[in-house]
Amino acid sequence: MRHLLHELNPEKHHIVLIQEPWINTHTAEATTCTDPRYYLCILLAERPRTAIYVSKAINSDTWRLILCPESITTGDCVTVCLDTP
Repeated sequence: MRHLLHELNPEKHHIVLIQEPWINTHTAEATTCTDPRYYLCILLAERPRTAIYVSKAINSDTWRLILCPESITTGDCVTVCLDTP
Protein backbone atom coordinates (compact mmCIF):
# COMPACT_ATOMS: atom_id res chain seq x y z
CA MET A 1 0.00 0.00 0.00
CA ARG A 2 2.85 2.38 0.80
CA HIS A 3 4.23 1.72 -2.69
CA LEU A 4 0.87 2.72 -4.21
CA LEU A 5 0.83 6.01 -2.29
CA HIS A 6 4.36 6.88 -3.40
CA GLU A 7 3.41 6.26 -7.03
CA LEU A 8 0.56 8.80 -6.87
CA ASN A 9 0.87 12.38 -8.05
CA PRO A 10 -1.15 14.67 -5.71
CA GLU A 11 -1.52 17.23 -8.51
CA LYS A 12 -3.22 14.59 -10.66
CA HIS A 13 -4.67 12.06 -8.18
CA HIS A 14 -6.83 14.28 -6.00
CA ILE A 15 -8.99 11.73 -4.23
CA VAL A 16 -7.99 8.11 -3.70
CA LEU A 17 -10.49 5.61 -2.31
CA ILE A 18 -9.21 2.36 -0.79
CA GLN A 19 -11.48 -0.52 0.08
CA GLU A 20 -10.28 -2.84 2.85
CA PRO A 21 -7.09 -0.87 3.59
CA TRP A 22 -4.12 -2.53 5.24
CA ILE A 23 -4.45 -2.01 9.01
CA ASN A 24 -1.59 -2.13 11.50
CA THR A 25 -2.87 -4.44 14.24
CA HIS A 26 0.13 -3.82 16.49
CA THR A 27 -1.04 -0.38 17.66
CA ALA A 28 -3.70 0.61 20.17
CA GLU A 29 -5.78 2.39 17.48
CA ALA A 30 -6.36 1.29 13.92
CA THR A 31 -3.73 2.89 11.72
CA THR A 32 -2.74 2.50 8.10
CA CYS A 33 -0.19 3.92 5.68
CA THR A 34 0.04 7.67 5.45
CA ASP A 35 1.65 10.04 2.99
CA PRO A 36 2.58 13.66 3.84
CA ARG A 37 1.07 14.79 0.52
CA TYR A 38 -2.42 13.51 1.43
CA TYR A 39 -4.96 13.93 4.19
CA LEU A 40 -6.07 10.54 5.47
CA CYS A 41 -9.77 10.08 6.25
CA ILE A 42 -10.34 6.85 8.15
CA LEU A 43 -12.56 5.93 11.06
CA LEU A 44 -10.93 4.77 14.24
CA ALA A 45 -13.05 1.64 14.23
CA GLU A 46 -11.68 -1.75 15.18
CA ARG A 47 -11.47 -2.74 11.51
CA PRO A 48 -12.03 0.20 9.16
CA ARG A 49 -13.28 -0.99 5.79
CA THR A 50 -12.49 2.13 3.79
CA ALA A 51 -9.84 4.82 3.66
CA ILE A 52 -10.00 8.05 1.69
CA TYR A 53 -6.88 10.02 0.81
CA VAL A 54 -7.43 13.65 -0.21
CA SER A 55 -4.59 15.48 -1.91
CA LYS A 56 -3.16 18.44 -0.01
CA ALA A 57 -3.13 20.20 -3.39
CA ILE A 58 -6.86 20.67 -2.75
CA ASN A 59 -7.54 23.51 -0.32
CA SER A 60 -8.82 21.95 2.92
CA ASP A 61 -11.52 24.64 3.10
CA THR A 62 -13.15 23.25 -0.04
CA TRP A 63 -13.94 19.73 1.15
CA ARG A 64 -15.40 17.95 4.14
CA LEU A 65 -15.97 14.40 5.28
CA ILE A 66 -19.59 13.31 5.66
CA LEU A 67 -20.40 10.33 7.87
CA CYS A 68 -23.65 8.41 7.99
CA PRO A 69 -24.76 7.35 11.50
CA GLU A 70 -24.08 3.69 10.68
CA SER A 71 -20.48 4.57 9.75
CA ILE A 72 -19.40 4.38 13.37
CA THR A 73 -20.37 0.72 13.68
CA THR A 74 -19.48 -0.46 10.16
CA GLY A 75 -16.10 1.24 9.84
CA ASP A 76 -17.11 2.79 6.54
CA CYS A 77 -16.01 6.30 5.67
CA VAL A 78 -18.60 7.03 3.05
CA THR A 79 -18.41 10.47 1.47
CA VAL A 80 -16.09 13.34 0.75
CA CYS A 81 -17.98 16.43 -0.35
CA LEU A 82 -16.14 18.94 -2.54
CA ASP A 83 -17.35 22.53 -2.66
CA THR A 84 -16.14 24.08 -5.88
CA PRO A 85 -16.65 27.66 -7.05
